[in-house]
Amino acid sequence: MTTKTKKQSITTTLAEYKLREHWVQWYNGKGGKQLAYMSGEQYFQMLNEDIGYDAYNWTLSKPEYIRNHEERIICISIKGTLEVHPLNIIREGHGTHQVNDDSAIADGVKTAETDALKRACRTLNLGLQL
Repeated sequence: MTTKTKKQSITTTLAEYKLREHWVQWYNGKGGKQLAYMSGEQYFQMLNEDIGYDAYNWTLSKPEYIRNHEERIICISIKGTLEVHPLNIIREGHGTHQVNDDSAIADGVKTAETDALKRACRTLNLGLQL
């Protein structure tokens, strides 16, 4: 009997990935359509449990602030990079958030960071079912 390497285990996990139903939250969208949602915290939990907390690295670029002609910040853009060490895989995700007033900038950065994480994870089949 052979023991799976960390690389083989992660490869199998990604290829056959199924979301845990208790992580998914549902809400009503436009027209009463049911939409699925997972929080950023749940994505990190998924990475820690299924890839291993020591087998990946998540880094973020400095936020880019897009301004209008009046120099008011109207959008925040950020890039995240997800590295899965045993597989030598690097995936990027980009997140943006529209800002309606100056008090929402900090929340906008957080939202853009979370969107970048989710997009990077989906390129690895994690959360793709949503």
